[in-house]
Amino acid sequence: MESIKYIYLYDRNEVLLERYPSWISQILHRELKEKIAFVFIYSEQLRKGDKPQNLPDNSVVIFQPFLNLRFLEKLVAQYRPVAYMSIGLRIPDILLLAYFNGLNVPTYMVQHGIFVKQLSRVGFVQHFANNFNQFKKYFIYSLSISKMIGMPFHRCLKEFYAFYIKGTKKFNEMNMPKDANLLSREVFCFDSSWDTYYIENYGYLKHQLIYFGNPDYTLAKECLANPLEDAICYISQSLVEDGRYLNKDLQSFLYEMKKNLKGEKVYIKLHPRSNVEIYKHLEDENFLMTTSFKNCTTYLGHYSSLLEVSSQLGRNVVLWQLEGHDIPESYVKYGDLITSDWEEVKFFLEVNRTFDFKMKNKLKKFLNMTLEPFEVIAKKVINDLKS
Repeated sequence: MESIKYIYLYDRNEVLLERYPSWISQILHRELKEKIAFVFIYSEQLRKGDKPQNLPDNSVVIFQPFLNLRFLEKLVAQYRPVAYMSIGLRIPDILLLAYFNGLNVPTYMVQHGIFVKQLSRVGFVQHFANNFNQFKKYFIYSLSISKMIGMPFHRCLKEFYAFYIKGTKKFNEMNMPKDANLLSREVFCFDSSWDTYYIENYGYLKHQLIYFGNPDYTLAKECLANPLEDAICYISQSLVEDGRYLNKDLQSFLYEMKKNLKGEKVYIKLHPRSNVEIYKHLEDENFLMTTSFKNCTTYLGHYSSLLEVSSQLGRNVVLWQLEGHDIPESYVKYGDLITSDWEEVKFFLEVNRTFDFKMKNKLKKFLNMTLEPFEVIAKKVINDLKS
């Protein structure tokens, strides 16, 4: 009897594993059944002592706070890998990609939003203090990567610092050994509009990019299933939770938002990693927290990927410029108004109060797709495993 083969998947915490990795693996499990099992790895816990939910029955789930070569070698000796998939290109993703590339198994990266550099208003010392464990992990990951690619540790750390922290280099401009194999073999990205991002910033080739559609667009179905409300949906992000913005600065924005939108119905769409305590004090009969993507006339936010969906729905989109925290250029096109002036927002709401909206063609095309986004990914992986 042939031994079970394993597909490895990594994401940062158990909440994230319950999203893309769970949805992709469920389809693979349905199609491949007992032929393939899964190893899920995560390195941070948001729910202490609680493992990720909704994973296939034949799954190995491992919480490993500090990824390293010894841990990986013991793991693959027990669970033979046939493919590896990461959800992003963070330093732990790069460590795992380099390791599994060395095993010569197919490696994939699935786009989940966009990596944005130079957006933190938090100074380096404050950021280091708030994220000491994260920096400690990055030191360990950089050390493991330097060993794998035969590069002095201090030089490897310096190059990653220039890309991930300072934003002064593109990934493909880092001074790495020519044979360093740090990126996935293929990338599942939303569509061709992301070609430039992955080719110019990382050095991928056009043939390595596979389009699977933006999974956030599926939320448009949920949205459209409900009546359109004359309301504002504020789309929150995990800026404070991820250490990219100070809570006191976000609270200042939230205070002004509530004061200036008095009389309007406002939904606060929570991020999957939102700390509810940050927003709880805002709640009343007009300010409501929700985990659903509400069907509203206006959407307000900073640079969440859901703002693209809002724009594709044809709705009013207001991008609020947080102090000292620039909106990425790739998101500017989604805003009908980009501002940090509440008087401008109130005037915009007054002159654009309508229920007459026209959906854009990109979203129409997505809603008519025969395959869901994660089915596109699963189909490609299955074909690769068969070849």
